[in-house]
Amino acid sequence: MITWNKQNSVKKIQPNLQSPVGYSFTHSLLALAILFGLSSWLHCGRNDNHKNTKPPLTSGNTKAKNPKPMTNKLPSPATHFENAHSLTPTSNLIAWFKKNAEQGGKRSRFKLPVVIVLSDKLPRSVDRAFIGTSPEDASSSHDRVLLELDDGGLSIGLMARLGQICGQEANVCALWLEGYWGPLVIGPPMPPPPGADPNAHAFAVLAIGELITEENSALQVQIAK
Repeated sequence: MITWNKQNSVKKIQPNLQSPVGYSFTHSLLALAILFGLSSWLHCGRNDNHKNTKPPLTSGNTKAKNPKPMTNKLPSPATHFENAHSLTPTSNLIAWFKKNAEQGGKRSRFKLPVVIVLSDKLPRSVDRAFIGTSPEDASSSHDRVLLELDDGGLSIGLMARLGQICGQEANVCALWLEGYWGPLVIGPPMPPPPGADPNAHAFAVLAIGELITEENSALQVQIAK
């Protein structure tokens, strides 16, 4: 129904609920309100469900879906040595060392019976070393292959290891040494260290073996295979 406000002359439209038009208008507003309320309720429900959804608990030690199989790494087998050349005559032995110092582009590894004579002065050092099988060879005048021992390849110095194996008071020690023929680092020829025998041959020590006894003594040098 349309009325006039005499003071402001403004139209006001008031629906007549008794008329078919007013009833239809009111019914439409009520339907919209119900739809709006239902929509709001559904939306809030979704948010609540989303907020209450927690991620699954996981452990800090979560493993990959496809972990790599574990393998037991076996230690590398010990180096196998074979008898290769007699200790004498020394000229033939030196020539054999030079010929076989490298094989297939790699340095050969030798195992030698070595007699080491230690100095009496402190700090103690190697006075001389040569290929031999017994401490008694130190006083012998037999021909021998003199060695200049290079211990750069050892994690523990040569003198410290000799003290452990031969004893702190020992003056002469016969034991097995493994290493390369020549210095550890190959380069231009260098003059021998002060006090070294110019006829000694460099031998790079890589490992120190056991003392030479009657049970393990040998009359041959050995080469790794």
